Amino acid sequence: MANEFHKNLVGNDLHIARTQVGSGDPNGSVTAGIIGQFFYDTANDNLYVAEAADDSSWVEVTGTGGGGGGVFGTQYTYVASEGESSTTSSTFQQKLRMTTGSLPSGDYRLGYQWMQNYDRSKSADNEVRVEQDDTTQLVGPVQVIAKIDDEEQGYYLMGGFKKVTLSGVHTFDIDFRETNNETTRIKQARLELWRVT
Repeated sequence: MANEFHKNLVGNDLHIARTQVGSGDPNGSVTAGIIGQFFYDTANDNLYVAEAADDSSWVEVTGTGGGGGGVFGTQYTYVASEGESSTTSSTFQQKLRMTTGSLPSGDYRLGYQWMQNYDRSKSADNEVRVEQDDTTQLVGPVQVIAKIDDEEQGYYLMGGFKKVTLSGVHTFDIDFRETNNETTRIKQARLELWRVT
């Protein structure tokens, strides 16, 4: 095991820390009088911090990933379908699908966005939804209604985010459909996911 001593002058205070580096859980004792002791487990990429001056005080901070610390922002996944798609079907059509890798158990932030068309000259009604695993509707169905001062035809930018608790492999879709025998359009569909806790 290697030991490294660090010191920094912060204002008029001298801050001292000892970093231990080894393969496995912490096995060194906490050194009295040394402030801010860390142990880095090289085999499992985990960081431990000593909270008190005894061997039982090591607290794990997992998933450091070589910088940043913790799990926030890990497991990042992003997909997009930028081009325009259209349908006349009243059955939901898939615009975009994201399939995750095998995720560790935790809370995740799912972000979603799309541009959904409107046409004031027609009676078109369209709906868009965000779905998980082809069974759970997370958002929608969302309908757009043209405001009176809008152009005759155009797009609205729709989007948001949702916290989801996940583990294992999952799929997320942005689906759209027409509900009034017209043609509806969608473009710039995007999904992203990252771990929060």
